[in-house]
Amino acid sequence: MIGRAVCWIDGKLVRADRASLPLTDLSVSRGYGAFEALRTYHGKPFLLEAHLQRFEATCRHLCLRPPLSRKALREVVAEVLQANGLPESLVRIYLTGGDAGGFLPEGNGRLLILADPVKPYPEWQYERGIALKTTPLQRSIPLAKTLDYTAGIRETILARRDGFQEIVFTNGRGHLLEGAQFNIAAVRGRRVISPVEGVLKGTTVEHLLKLAGREGFTISREPLTTAQVKRADELFITSTTRELLPVVRLDDIVIGAGTPGPVFQRLRECFRKSAVRAARKI
Repeated sequence: MIGRAVCWIDGKLVRADRASLPLTDLSVSRGYGAFEALRTYHGKPFLLEAHLQRFEATCRHLCLRPPLSRKALREVVAEVLQANGLPESLVRIYLTGGDAGGFLPEGNGRLLILADPVKPYPEWQYERGIALKTTPLQRSIPLAKTLDYTAGIRETILARRDGFQEIVFTNGRGHLLEGAQFNIAAVRGRRVISPVEGVLKGTTVEHLLKLAGREGFTISREPLTTAQVKRADELFITSTTRELLPVVRLDDIVIGAGTPGPVFQRLRECFRKSAVRAARKI
């Protein structure tokens, strides 16, 4: 099957263009299901164990039971990567709500695992930074990575009409939470601040903060307010596909000097080196 896109569904490898879900599946009819995404470096899955742990946590939040053990999931991920033979892959794992005669899942969810080429973000975003727009909307279940991206998609469409690249959710107290697909962190001197309450636990940001701690930065897991952002030297976002992206504007607030700063550059370099080291150990 190598040379043609292949995915894993219903317990076997199939051509991606022949894979299908019935309309009765709750992922189609209600948007109900668990989701996880990770990427490879040098063909090796990065932070796989952390991603699988988060996938299991999401399933628990959704009252869904993965049909495979974590060990079996690791094996299937490896099988899908080998079958597709891509230089670098974005691996997506789904557990659907399954067929249901009514409103609730009935314990027959479908497990899907796909691998696509990693699509890099525009280089200018790393060189010049991006602009974020705040929105009071939030994800429906912040602690779970689900199929429901409605709020993030709608708000990002509207934000890009206004010249912003991404959106960040806020709560009623004016705290910045997370983006539709990323976590956020601010830098003030030797201190890195990243919210942890009411947000999805990000595998990339957790790894990055450990690296920052080793680099001598003080890590603060606390609410991130607009007032703190105004005083921040730097602001950046983190995700599996973006790694780190610098933010130079939040709404009408210019961050620091309005250009990507030295901490972003340093941490991005540390992150890439750690990913390469991890791949060599596998």
